[in-house]
Amino acid sequence: DGARIQAFCTTEGIEWHPLVYHKSPPVLSTLYDGWKLRRKLRALYRDRPFQMLHCRSYITAEEGLRWKKSHGTGFLFDMRGFFPDERVDGGVWNLKNPLYKAIYSHFKRREKELLLEADRVISLTHKGKEIMEAFPYLRNKSEWSCSVIPCCTDLAHFDPAAVSKESAEKWRKQLRLEEAGTVIIYVGSLGTWYLVDEMVALFAQWLNHEPDAVWLVATRDDAAGLWQKAKELGIPSDNIRVQGFSRQDLPSVISLADFALFFIKAAYSKQASSPTKQGELMAMNVPVICNRGVGDSDYIVEHFKSGILVDQLNDASYAKAISQALALSGTQMQHLREGAKAYFALTQGVESYLEAYREVIQKVESRRA
Repeated sequence: DGARIQAFCTTEGIEWHPLVYHKSPPVLSTLYDGWKLRRKLRALYRDRPFQMLHCRSYITAEEGLRWKKSHGTGFLFDMRGFFPDERVDGGVWNLKNPLYKAIYSHFKRREKELLLEADRVISLTHKGKEIMEAFPYLRNKSEWSCSVIPCCTDLAHFDPAAVSKESAEKWRKQLRLEEAGTVIIYVGSLGTWYLVDEMVALFAQWLNHEPDAVWLVATRDDAAGLWQKAKELGIPSDNIRVQGFSRQDLPSVISLADFALFFIKAAYSKQASSPTKQGELMAMNVPVICNRGVGDSDYIVEHFKSGILVDQLNDASYAKAISQALALSGTQMQHLREGAKAYFALTQGVESYLEAYREVIQKVESRRA
């Protein structure tokens, strides 16, 4: 999508200087990317000195901290989650390996400095902010500034009223859903954090109540593990559809669903996660079935009555959730979109970021006065 993004940035008056991200070899590739980033920053600063750096996650935040110390620029730490703990919880960094243990320790030390030195911190969740406020070094730091801005939803794009009947029917036919019973959708990637086996297990139980139910998995990821688990549980292949969709087509596809399902590993680091799909599904008036313990999802489901929370990942909890879902079938769900407007609106997120930028710039000007 590079050309599309470049065209958008040009239209909006944004200078975009993309750098290629490298994944291998581990560690060395990250060091190389950091070196390239520093070179780019020096070149940009020579041409037009910038007032602040908005840094997403820890790798770029190290550069934000460095520039604040060396040039007095503003430093906005958009942390996106507890990065070092995510790497451990996701099995990417094995702490039994001395190298990864050293890297983890480095980033945990750095985390403290980034949080203390940032002119403003952005957390995706209130849970994440509460965890940070309990850190000993932040507990009594009254001037510490942190905003909560969840992953936002473009309500103009994810709008059931904007989905044409022709588009919905086209996809219904193409996905062979004309004779389907309840349609359950999953949207997004299938790796690391998403509990595919557990979602398959819940759907297997659903078929005991509704043999004609269909699980529509909207992903571009490899679904080999999903198909293998479905085969083990005796789920007929015709009850599952797996297909990737463009962002443009997603609202039409989501509009065909009665429920959405997603299970995410409820690890410590996931307290700071905001599933993008949750706001998009609510905006489309599709109730969710999800597990407890991930970011603010519990609160959002309960406060906006936007779905069903699965207490534990076992057969008894699945049966309870299915029973609750079947009781909801056919009820009006228009209130979900109102909840999305209140919590996930993109326009609201823009205003929150603008307010954060203004505070950071004000601090920069105050330091230079």
